[in-house]
Amino acid sequence: MFSNIHSTFLENGLGVVVHSLESPAIGLSLSVLCGPIWETAHSSGVSHFLEHMVFRGIPEYPSAKELALALDSVGSESNAATFCDLTTYSQKILPEHIDKAIKLLKSMVTEPVFEGIETERKIILEECMEDIDEKGQIIALDQLSSQLIYEEHPYSNPILGTPETVKKISRSLLKRHLKTFYRPERMIITISGAIEKNKGFEVIQKTFGDWPTEQNYPLPDFITPNSPEFMGPQLKSVKSARSQVSVRFSYKALSLSDKDFFIQKAIVSIIDSSSGSPLRSALQEKNGLCYSLFSGVDAYQKDGAIHVDLSVQPLRVVEAVEKTLKVFRRIAKKGFSQEEIQRMKDQYIKERRFSANDLWEFSARTAMEILFGMPNTLASELDQLTQLNVSRLNEVSSEIFNSENLGLLLVGPISAAHIREIKKLLKVE
Repeated sequence: MFSNIHSTFLENGLGVVVHSLESPAIGLSLSVLCGPIWETAHSSGVSHFLEHMVFRGIPEYPSAKELALALDSVGSESNAATFCDLTTYSQKILPEHIDKAIKLLKSMVTEPVFEGIETERKIILEECMEDIDEKGQIIALDQLSSQLIYEEHPYSNPILGTPETVKKISRSLLKRHLKTFYRPERMIITISGAIEKNKGFEVIQKTFGDWPTEQNYPLPDFITPNSPEFMGPQLKSVKSARSQVSVRFSYKALSLSDKDFFIQKAIVSIIDSSSGSPLRSALQEKNGLCYSLFSGVDAYQKDGAIHVDLSVQPLRVVEAVEKTLKVFRRIAKKGFSQEEIQRMKDQYIKERRFSANDLWEFSARTAMEILFGMPNTLASELDQLTQLNVSRLNEVSSEIFNSENLGLLLVGPISAAHIREIKKLLKVE
């Protein structure tokens, strides 16, 4: 299933991964080590702002509209995203346009024209407002939980920045950030689809091979520090006028570089399963407590967390917290059943088969394997998961879902009386 994935490095340090498969299209993506963990209080939000500006024009197509039309001419679905320690760009393209698509990508990440900054600033400020209520309080679960779990560590830096910092980001700061962080040795390009390995390597070499490693600005002398020790359980609440209370259970968990990270993925797969999930059984099927229920992870090179989000009526928030805590405490004490684990294995194997011809499936994961030094490849992860025994999975589950790793976040119209009751459930002062 994974024998058709090939990787190499150009002389300038740029990583290249080609995943050849039968498909009418090609998935093209670029991942760069750039994000808020390298930002300062002065530059907060600049990585995300830069991600937006890359689409505002290049010398050959100097406006956002012209560049969008050029991108449309080679394919569709041009996307980008900024994470704490990574920025990604991706597009689905037609095989006959691979050369032009690669040239467009190179120009976008090396010579954006930085036109329309004030227009883009307004858009980003509107984006910032989605994370703030009418009182000016932060209500974004991602940002609040990061602050709760990581305190002042760079992992808690806001991806968008703040309205105050976004207003001050200048053209010169954007250019400096580009020249500092967008350099070949910090990037991985992945090509997935109807392209042969050698052709994929050749087209990247032809376009990116002459990109020099030396830039105008040196990299900052920065090593990601270890995050502070977390002592839970901890509770953070933000009272805000909403129809429901947003609840997030965050358990400090494993990092991308941990040899057991693949087991953590298996654990999340079990609790987030659409069928047979112990959480869905307790919260939805038996008690009808919530419609929205989601499980996910923060996954960084040195740290991580498992999150479970749900939205619930204010009058039922205590009951929802109690039922959820009961599930996690049972998992920590007794683990998962053989049936739950076998169902997870079956689903994982099926998902791998279903996604064998997916253009995007391996792009981000393969890039992270190389950029962050993950100990398991997709192939070895599949082997280990299929052979994973019950006792080892339950041992890791018990370690993660210990109450000392729990941070609980509540955002919405929650009363002081409900907070007191929840504190009793958590056994915190």
